[in-house]
Amino acid sequence: EDGLLDASVLVRARAAEAIGKAGLARKSGALRRALSDAMPTVRIAAMTALAEAHATDLMARFTEIARTDEGPESIFASAALFKMGQSERLADITGAATLPDADVRMAALGVLGRLKQPSSLAVLSQAVYDPNPSVRAFAAGALGEFGSPGGVAPLIHAIGDDIAIVRGIAAGS
Repeated sequence: EDGLLDASVLVRARAAEAIGKAGLARKSGALRRALSDAMPTVRIAAMTALAEAHATDLMARFTEIARTDEGPESIFASAALFKMGQSERLADITGAATLPDADVRMAALGVLGRLKQPSSLAVLSQAVYDPNPSVRAFAAGALGEFGSPGGVAPLIHAIGDDIAIVRGIAAGS
């Protein structure tokens, strides 16, 4: 929990992840306070850890974030709610994978890859054709995390991408 007080954003985000991986998220007051951190990266890490811990007492807060935030945080809040049983949130996340904002598309693709819902495979597969190379790279990584044989053909396509980072992530996936 001391890491959540560090000046470094990366240290605070990693501390939030570590609290979750240690199985302490549900009981950590410091992690709950991290939901109000100045940096979105830390807030997202805290939301993710608390979602994995099924901190259902925070559902109203996650609902508010999903409803009012227009960036990646709303996607992670929707993912948290999905993990806590609100299956209708998957449609929100899937829809976000096609929005104009590339950061939102990347967040949605990353979340869909982690959630591993069969209905998401088509969206992930299509995203390797996105005009934005960063989105294509996220799509390739999400397909790898998804781990379905159905993702092989789009990954083979991505291995031939003009952008090296897309090729590298596709090859690793």
